[in-house]
Amino acid sequence: MNALNIVDYFLRFLGAASFIGVLMLWKQLRIQRHAILLRPHSDRLCNQIKEAIKHAIEHTKIFNPANYVYEWELEDLKQLLDRMQRKEHLELFTPKERYALIWEHLEIGYPDIYHAILNLDCALREHNVEVNKLVITLSEELQNKLKLPEKRGERYVWFYSRIVAYAFQKILKVIETNPEIVSEKNRYELRWHGATLIVGKREDCERGLEIIKELINDKTLKENVERLQENYRKLKESFNKLIEEIEFKIVDKVSAGGIIKGKCEVCRLY
Repeated sequence: MNALNIVDYFLRFLGAASFIGVLMLWKQLRIQRHAILLRPHSDRLCNQIKEAIKHAIEHTKIFNPANYVYEWELEDLKQLLDRMQRKEHLELFTPKERYALIWEHLEIGYPDIYHAILNLDCALREHNVEVNKLVITLSEELQNKLKLPEKRGERYVWFYSRIVAYAFQKILKVIETNPEIVSEKNRYELRWHGATLIVGKREDCERGLEIIKELINDKTLKENVERLQENYRKLKESFNKLIEEIEFKIVDKVSAGGIIKGKCEVCRLY
């Protein structure tokens, strides 16, 4: 090996050593970046996600025909429907402004979860709106037939939506009892499962009893209610699965020392 070859070999060795040194230094800086910047950032977002999950479990509403509990006057139900068509139904990471950084991380780092949230919110809205529209339609039909006010005067219906709710439960076999007419203090009441439906004259209660029988024996209504009940079951299952997926893929892994995937305006430069 001549002198030139020795010099060339030595320079190559120094170059390789320099490259390895730079690579090791880059790895050390990356570890420090994780420890100093991304680790606390991930922990903060993880705590926000835990908070959002708790809120979603407590406040997300999926209308259940077997347990429909809105006892509102008909006009209030119509106002509720108007609000329902303009709001989020999946109460997860809402309002979006508060969870803006998490939405950015989800869109980039967890696109499957990001799209699952949007799709489930859309499905919840469609389901809840459909249930509420059905209740309103049936309540209007009852009002046209009974021609009694809601909770006003000496003769009234407690809530038309209450009659509809109990009809749903009867169709779905949640309750086995039938409505009955009760005489009390010179007036008559139509009661069902312990709840008052109609207060007034005997003919009012008899008319209500006849209409309820028609309602629960309607085959088309039975099919719709059973379909909505099955849809409720599937949506509830999808909601639980989504929460479990977020907890497993994000919360558990970050809590165990991992770094949240994706980028946001806070961590994009690091």
